[in-house]
Amino acid sequence: MRKAVTYLQSAHQLSSKGLVTSSLVIDISARVPDAIMSKLWESLSSNRFDKMKSTVNDIVSEGYPMLTLLSQFHDEIIRKETLTDLDKALICEKISQSEMCLIDSSNEFLQLCDLAAFVMRRIGKSNSFDTMAVESH
Repeated sequence: MRKAVTYLQSAHQLSSKGLVTSSLVIDISARVPDAIMSKLWESLSSNRFDKMKSTVNDIVSEGYPMLTLLSQFHDEIIRKETLTDLDKALICEKISQSEMCLIDSSNEFLQLCDLAAFVMRRIGKSNSFDTMAVESH
C-alpha cells in the first residue's frame, strides 16, 4: 500500500498539469508496458527467429529493467492456458537461469534472446522440428 501511495505522489509531482495517468504510473514503477509484453508474445508465436531477435533488441534498447521483465514474463507464463504444465515448468526453470545470469552481470540482450528462443521452441514444439526429432528416436 505504501508503494502505491509513493507511486501516485511521484506521478503527481512529475505531471505537468497535476493529471495522473496510468501510463505515467507505469513509467514510474519501471514495469514493462503491456503493449511491449504483447509484442514479445506475438514475436514468439510467429516462430521466426529474426522477428523475435528484432523485438528483443527493441526491448533491450528501450532500457526496461530485465529483472522486472522476467518477473512479468513469469506471471504471464503461469497464466497461459495454451501451455502444458511441463512447458510452464521448463520455461520457469529457464527464467530462473536467465535471472541468475543477469545477477552475475551477463549481457541482457543475450539472456533475453536465449530465453525467448527457448520459449519459442516450447510454443512451437508441435511443429516439424520436434515431431521429426521424436520420430527419429
